[in-house]
Amino acid sequence: MELLNKREVVSTCSRSISKANINFELLEELSSNMKEVGIVLHGGTGVSDQDMRRCVKQGMKKINVGTELNKSYIEEINKTFSTAQPLTSLRKLLLPANNRIKDIVMEKSNLFQLL
Repeated sequence: MELLNKREVVSTCSRSISKANINFELLEELSSNMKEVGIVLHGGTGVSDQDMRRCVKQGMKKINVGTELNKSYIEEINKTFSTAQPLTSLRKLLLPANNRIKDIVMEKSNLFQLL
């Protein structure tokens, strides 16, 4: 079967607690045969750090971790808003959530060796 006609999934990942399974054999084949095409991991949340590093080494150009960011942001918002008083500054309430997102972005940047 021609590489461009394949309808195979490189990764399977969901918001559940199960570990994502990356088809590294297919990723290697795609990376080798489609060097001019950027490969994206949609659904990077739940992928282990070790697998993330391997994805980057094998040519993955973009890894989406939006679910992790959304979940972390909402968790922080729930914590801070639950203790808010009527005159609490909104900026003060949002700061912990914004800082959590910044921390995650820094962690992922280091993981992907961007910094």
